[in-house]
Amino acid sequence: PMQPLSIDQQTNTPLPARRLRGRSTACFACVVLSTALLVIVARGSFHLSITNLVTTLGSKNGGGTQKIQPVCVDGSTATRTSPDEIAMNRAAKGFRKQLIPGIASSGFFWDDGDSATRKWRPQGVTTVKSSAGRRYLAVSWYGRRDEGYAARGARVSVVEMGSDGDGEFQNKTFPYRHTLLVDKEFCTLPNIHAGGIEYWNGSLHVVDSRRSRFSIISFSLNEVYELGPN
Repeated sequence: PMQPLSIDQQTNTPLPARRLRGRSTACFACVVLSTALLVIVARGSFHLSITNLVTTLGSKNGGGTQKIQPVCVDGSTATRTSPDEIAMNRAAKGFRKQLIPGIASSGFFWDDGDSATRKWRPQGVTTVKSSAGRRYLAVSWYGRRDEGYAARGARVSVVEMGSDGDGEFQNKTFPYRHTLLVDKEFCTLPNIHAGGIEYWNGSLHVVDSRRSRFSIISFSLNEVYELGPN
C-alpha cells in the first residue's frame, strides 16, 4: 500500500511520512497546516435503506467508480472547544431588502472570498442555541469535484447571530468561522455532498445526498477541536 504523504502548502513539496495522533493512518494525502484549523469529529452515521447500507459499507466514497482519497490533518495538537469559545475569523454583512412589493427579506452576505469561491458550495442551513443562550447559524458546504476539492469533503460555517430577541440585520456584522468535518482519524469524508443539515440535542446531523449513498452523519458539538499551526 502507499505510504501517507505530507504536503508543505507553502512549497507544494512532499514531506517525510509521519504518524498522526501517535499511530499509523490509512490516509494517502496528509496536509501540513500553516494556520489553525477547526474540525468537528463524526460520532456515527445511519443509512436510509438497507440497499444503500449494503452498497456503501467499507467505502468512504459511496457511489461512483472513481475513488477519492481523504485528506488528513495532524490531530496531535487538537484542543477541545465549543461554539461559544470559537475565535471567529471572518465577518458576514447583514442586509434587509424589499425583493418584491410588500415583502422584505433579511439575511447576510459572506465575506468577499467566500462569496466568490467556486471551490465550495453552500447547501444546508440550521440554527443552534448554546447553553449560554447565544444563537448561531450552521451552514454546510461541500467541496466541488470540478474544482479539485472533493477530497476535502465538507465544512460547516458557524455564524454568530447574537442573543435572543436581536433580529436586526441591516448593516450588522455577523462573525463566523469554517469548521472541517472529519472522522475519528481526523481525515475528511471525500466526495460527500452535504445536501442538508439539522441541529438536534447537541449534534449536527449532516445529510450525504449523493446518489446511491443517502446517509446521515452525526457530528457532536462536544467534539469540536482546534488544531494549532503544524
